[in-house]
Amino acid sequence: MPINILKAEDERIFVYDLQKSLRNLGYNILGSVHTSADALEYAIKLKPDVVILDIKLEDGSHGLEAGYKIYSAAGIPIIYLSAYNPYRYLKNKNLNYFTYLAKPVDIAFLDEEIKKIVKKNDPKAETKI
Repeated sequence: MPINILKAEDERIFVYDLQKSLRNLGYNILGSVHTSADALEYAIKLKPDVVILDIKLEDGSHGLEAGYKIYSAAGIPIIYLSAYNPYRYLKNKNLNYFTYLAKPVDIAFLDEEIKKIVKKNDPKAETKI
């Protein structure tokens, strides 16, 4: 059974390329959203195994807050991909629910991180990998 991914990103060309690469690796892309509110709504509704979030989203909303809300509401792990340095935003945050990767992302490294974070969140996930 493939790992299900929801993507929240404001750069639509990047979304297309990333989705194509992830599909080629065998992941199931449930969809791509562009705002923090949509990321939260669709994560709760679709229950992906992992959400990949950009730090800055289309409507000016903040992906870090969206990720925190998604994890708090549904326990879904988060992978942040961003050209921005997130560490100034991370003071006093629970760092156990997410991974951060800088853009441009190496797809092989992202593949490893997806598997690692999904397995950490769900030890039975090795049957999905």
